[in-house]
Amino acid sequence: MKTMNPIIEEIHAFRAEYARQYDYDLRAICDAARQKQLQSGHEIVSFFYQAPPTNSNLSLTNHSSGLPTVAAEFRRWAP
Repeated sequence: MKTMNPIIEEIHAFRAEYARQYDYDLRAICDAARQKQLQSGHEIVSFFYQAPPTNSNLSLTNHSSGLPTVAAEFRRWAP
């Protein structure tokens, strides 16, 4: 049997009321959050990482051995 935690219950009630305000539309909820963030005046920081474009001529594996290129190069010089 689950015990009722009043803090968890309060969080669930808040979330339900907040979602109801935006008719349970996730896009509207996110738009409102972004608008509130812009109005806050705080600096907006993004940790989004975009990988550099890949060169299709480069490969990480040696096609003849199937080993990673570095391993294939090391193997060539190893005794």
